[in-house]
Amino acid sequence: MALTIHSCFQRALPYEKSEQICITIVGAVELTEITVAQGTRVEQVLAKIKMNDEVDLDQIYGMRRLFKAETIVVPYRKGLTLFVEGEVKEPKVVIVNENASASDILAQVDLTERADIRRFLRRRRFRTGTVIQVPSKNR
Repeated sequence: MALTIHSCFQRALPYEKSEQICITIVGAVELTEITVAQGTRVEQVLAKIKMNDEVDLDQIYGMRRLFKAETIVVPYRKGLTLFVEGEVKEPKVVIVNENASASDILAQVDLTERADIRRFLRRRRFRTGTVIQVPSKNR
């Protein structure tokens, strides 16, 4: 399966059937987007990118196959590695200790005016690799 490392700005239109999918990789790696064939295994994607020395690959199931566009969070060895997106000024990787609260996570990101903090604070526990969506007041 061919892997092409580049920006995934040229995404397929919603009505086009595509066998290529865009995977975004964040965390203990250089942020990158990769276009791969549907069915590519996570380990094949990770083999093609540059990783940080602090990466913890034991927490990733590399044999899982990818069938749709998604974000893969590559965890660091220490603490929880989360990716925060949604109503934030800039989506980013956040590293917190294992007992971190939602408030601890919010302290590390810049929220937009539309962020619904009350709904976000209701979250309970977080696990490494979680992609966190900060909700909007407009929903």
